[in-house]
Amino acid sequence: MNSKSTLYKNLALTFSFLVLLSVGLNMIFARSFVGISVLGLRIGELEVAGALLVSIIFLLSSNFFPFSSLDEDFNKYFKLIIISFFVVALITQTDLMSTYAYKSSSYIWTVSFIFFGVFIYKYLNSFLKYFVPFFFIAPLVIYLMASGNYPNFIMQFFIDYSDKFQFLKASDILIALISSYYFIKISKIGIKYEVAYLFCFCSIFLPVLMKLSRGSFVGIIIFMLLEAYYQKDYLIKEKKKTLLYFIASLILFSLSTYRMTGVELKPETISTQTVVENVEEITRYKDTTKAFFSFYINEYGYLDSWDATTSWRLDIWQDVLTDMYKENKLFTGYGYIEILPQMLDPTAPGRLGRDGLNEHVHNYFVTIISRGGLVQFVLFLLLHISIFKIWRKNNHNLNILSFVAPLLFVSLLDISMDGVQFPLIYFASLGFILSDRN
Repeated sequence: MNSKSTLYKNLALTFSFLVLLSVGLNMIFARSFVGISVLGLRIGELEVAGALLVSIIFLLSSNFFPFSSLDEDFNKYFKLIIISFFVVALITQTDLMSTYAYKSSSYIWTVSFIFFGVFIYKYLNSFLKYFVPFFFIAPLVIYLMASGNYPNFIMQFFIDYSDKFQFLKASDILIALISSYYFIKISKIGIKYEVAYLFCFCSIFLPVLMKLSRGSFVGIIIFMLLEAYYQKDYLIKEKKKTLLYFIASLILFSLSTYRMTGVELKPETISTQTVVENVEEITRYKDTTKAFFSFYINEYGYLDSWDATTSWRLDIWQDVLTDMYKENKLFTGYGYIEILPQMLDPTAPGRLGRDGLNEHVHNYFVTIISRGGLVQFVLFLLLHISIFKIWRKNNHNLNILSFVAPLLFVSLLDISMDGVQFPLIYFASLGFILSDRN
């Protein structure tokens, strides 16, 4: 190997490690991390700028990067999505020199993070076993921070150097949990470790997500059920181990409920009844049970909910789609000029949030339709269908559904895909996952 090839390989390895490090830090610290300023720009802005640059280069020449080719269909649909941005921008007279145009369209550019995942698989796959401990430790650290032990010195660091300190959101916790599982899975250290991770970590996070977010709680249930089904042969064959995993998960779940409710763990407080009471208290925090049976049709013909948060979201989504239909914007969208007009509706105060800064509709699909229209939305659907096709071609099953389904479900109830850290982890992990062949 000549010196030029050696230099390229070393640079590639260094870049791969930095990308994986960025994914890890986004997992653990989420919004607080991407708000850190570097040379006058936030890390999140730099990440989106990098994604934008890769997307444009990919559009001009998909062969420019040796790692940018996943599948002909994927490449085609992603290019069409990028082209649709410029078409919509032209129709809606979007100023392409405005940073807001790229901020409001970040859901497009962040797709290119998938190529970074392909890249790190190519150059770090042989070293993957050395990173496995991190993906076991990271969820534990996240759990401790999310359940009441966020270190003061780290909190102070983000207060001093980030534009915003924020405790971990449920969607960020969920994607870190699921992505870590898949990294462990692809490392091929053994199915017993995968199952141990599935039972133990899901059991301690269930009370956390139950308390923080109904959507993420449903997301983890979807993930657990799908993975339990995919691992059924092992679970049936290893009955004794399965029983031990089940008992361990019950114990961990019970201990986690004590932690989330603040009930002091004493011999006299340990009982099945106390655990049940803890779960009831956690579910009451978000009215988890009631929310699923709260839907009705209101006087305006809209789907509504007795739950205030759910009603708020439903009202926005239906207003956006209804107004788009009335204004003949269903196919083109509103573009990337400014905040959606429905968020500024004086007859529906409170849509901008308590701080007056919210401009998100809290739904990945509605965001795509509102900005880029139905055509762009269809292209995104086709893009995700191509992802399933790639996996099926390589692995002869659709088991990647346990990664995509819960995370897309959460993105339909949250602003997760409008940010940086969630799509970075989502698409980079997808690139890594799709590169593996069983």
